[in-house]
Amino acid sequence: MDSIVAIQKRLPDVKILVLAYENTVEEIGVDRFIEFCLTNNLKDILLVGLKDDIIKNKIIAAGLQVSCYVQFHLPKEEVEMAKQSNGFVYLQAKPYDTQQKNEEYPTLKDCVEYLRSCGIERPIYCGVGVHAPEDVRLVREAGGDAAFVGSTILKLHENIPAMKEKIREFKAMC
Repeated sequence: MDSIVAIQKRLPDVKILVLAYENTVEEIGVDRFIEFCLTNNLKDILLVGLKDDIIKNKIIAAGLQVSCYVQFHLPKEEVEMAKQSNGFVYLQAKPYDTQQKNEEYPTLKDCVEYLRSCGIERPIYCGVGVHAPEDVRLVREAGGDAAFVGSTILKLHENIPAMKEKIREFKAMC
């Protein structure tokens, strides 16, 4: 947690989203985790691995925004958790080859439209499967509000000029 504070001090204009597994929040202590987030103005929490709504609801009651992950095949329980949350929805952008498919919603656009039809008006950020600049265009055209790009950029960490160029390529699709 000290590293998060150090990054905030070094990059005060960068918005930080906290990704936390529920069991990690339990290990830290729910009240301590909430206090840390409030003290450090970390208002957006992507909470994954939920067993139930107890910890999520406590974090929301404290004034933080909790986002939920929804897999591409739209499991009912994940959609329901997203509906009951107050943060952005993190939607899987592309299914894995071996992943269960939902024939009713075969495209990312179908998935985004389904979530909207469920009453979700908060931002839908798409990630997992966003590897190329064209994938950012896919997210935009599907109605996603933002795209998470992770490993493609991180793999270039030892080649900063290539990383900057790749970021420019992604930004051009926004």
